[in-house]
Amino acid sequence: MLQRILFICPSADFGRCGVADYVRRLAEACGASHVRCAILALNSAKDAATGTSPSLPVWNCMGILDAKARVSSLRDQIQDFCPDWISLQFVPYGYHPKGLPWSLGPLLQEISGHARRHIFFHELTLGLHREETLKNRAYGILQRMALRKLLNDWKPHALHTHTAPYLAWLKNHGHPAEALPLFGNIPIAGRPGNPPPVHPSFDEVVRDRKPMHPALLGGYFGTFYPGAGNPDFVERMRTFAIRSGKQIVLFLAGRQDPNARARWEHLAATSDDILRFIFLGELPDSAVSSYLQQLDFGVAATPFALIEKSGSVAAMRDHGLPMLVPRNDWTPRFAVPGNAPRNIFPAWGGHSLDRLPEAIHLRGPARESLPTVAQSFLTHLANHDD
Repeated sequence: MLQRILFICPSADFGRCGVADYVRRLAEACGASHVRCAILALNSAKDAATGTSPSLPVWNCMGILDAKARVSSLRDQIQDFCPDWISLQFVPYGYHPKGLPWSLGPLLQEISGHARRHIFFHELTLGLHREETLKNRAYGILQRMALRKLLNDWKPHALHTHTAPYLAWLKNHGHPAEALPLFGNIPIAGRPGNPPPVHPSFDEVVRDRKPMHPALLGGYFGTFYPGAGNPDFVERMRTFAIRSGKQIVLFLAGRQDPNARARWEHLAATSDDILRFIFLGELPDSAVSSYLQQLDFGVAATPFALIEKSGSVAAMRDHGLPMLVPRNDWTPRFAVPGNAPRNIFPAWGGHSLDRLPEAIHLRGPARESLPTVAQSFLTHLANHDD
């Protein structure tokens, strides 16, 4: 019977590391199913071991510089916890600054004991898509060599990933992975019909919506990646607004680096009454949830092929939002089966925005997917216990 899971991730910097936040929420959801969990951060910037709560211990080993002492300490901690499963949360650059974790497999071999072994691939390697540079394709070969070494050294009993291209690559190379979707990284806040305040600029637009001809509110959440507001998509949005006679207001919520902020400000400078761009910036989780609950549609900043990889997209999905995807600049170099979910709408090339009313009609209630995903994760592990 599955009773204890040790999650291994690069960092325990909660609130700053997406993988750490994912692991913490998944571990807490597993705890709600009476499975005791712990987190081991191999490369956290913090030196001291910390715990998020008595029921979810977090271990940190960066203060131990001697390699032998580090292995001995980790082995002792894991032996004391006695996990049934060890779940490695894999991101290549999390375990090596150049994404070449050659020594990760041997380290895991030394410290794992008799626990069964699981890997969740949050990312794979460079060089998997046609638009990649020749340099990155060559470097990706080295990264895939390191990845194969990890798989051969540690020999996991179960594999998961969230994205169709990653799943296809793993299966094509003899690693029978299973799909485990991401859950939203923003808890649903407020009561239905009574969302909390968001931001003065957003709340003002919501208050000023005209009952007879309401503006359409669309929004990005998370990093505003290059291509997320490409000129073709912006022109399509403007054309749709003019033809439909509806003002469209697009918002951006989330912490942005200077380049992303500059891209958004360029769009905002072109704003007019028919198509506006408003920056909200970083918001607390409750305000983000309220924001997502009041939008008519979301806009994904992630390429269409990697849509399942985005925690921001998962958050929009959990909040019932249909989503437009303006990017198709990540084309897998191998066949990838599967279709987009029904609430994901391509918005590039020959894809028209005439389906936007249909998308908005698919707006659904907010419902957190974390409990379902956690239960699916536990069921998959239990099925590999034999």
